[in-house]
Amino acid sequence: MINLPVISGKARLCRSRHSFTTFFKIMTCIILAESLCSVSASQITLFPNTSGAYTSDHSSSPVNNTNGLNGTHTTEVGNNQGLLAPHVMRSFLIFDTLGADASIVGATLDIGVTSWTTMIGAIPLPGSVIHLNLGLPTQFTAEQIAASHTDFQDPASQAIYNDLSGVSLGTVEINIAPNWPGAPGPINWYTATMPLGFVVAFNQARSGSARYLTISLSLSESMGNLVRLGSSSVESPKLTINTITVVPEPISLTSLIIGCSGLLIIRRFQRSGDI
Repeated sequence: MINLPVISGKARLCRSRHSFTTFFKIMTCIILAESLCSVSASQITLFPNTSGAYTSDHSSSPVNNTNGLNGTHTTEVGNNQGLLAPHVMRSFLIFDTLGADASIVGATLDIGVTSWTTMIGAIPLPGSVIHLNLGLPTQFTAEQIAASHTDFQDPASQAIYNDLSGVSLGTVEINIAPNWPGAPGPINWYTATMPLGFVVAFNQARSGSARYLTISLSLSESMGNLVRLGSSSVESPKLTINTITVVPEPISLTSLIIGCSGLLIIRRFQRSGDI
């Protein structure tokens, strides 16, 4: 025969009390934690505060079509055959980071293409593919980029034009030729998932004194193509940002009473020596 240990009623009661107390501790911590804070996630769409384009004919300093912040203008990238020399365009989008309610954890950029032609105005061949470069200018602030540079002898504009050629944010592949300029038809949209470097730069601009963040736009196949991007309220590029915020909340009266009662009961068991 196997002799099983006999558990006395007192031992069973102590074990029961210990299990109950452990459970009560866990539930009390959960209630108090839930009453102290909550996590809030949001998704916000930002439109450019300013947009524009710099044009270079390679014979003098580039010029742009903006006169400072708070203005949206035509954004073009690529090459357009001018009267005397080819004109190569690079554009920029400036966003106000204070439009976010918190630091961001991710973002996507939707870009609408309203027209795509060759440099002489012809429609691209079927199956043509071009690449739109996205970058973060590093040498100049948003205010300096958006400032008026309409003088062909402006020495700063060439350096800004060069600064708009970065590809640090990757490329967007455009593989469908839109309608001819001015022809009726839907705009073609392309989406770019912004990398971690953009998220870091956005949060730094938002928490620091910079406030504004510039995305540069250039074309890999610039010498043979001209792409015009949307700039109207309907066709404007859209930056969708994702935020996650831990929000402290006031403790409700019910949660406070339950939590405090639990602590008192636990304290009572501890003094009686049952735990």
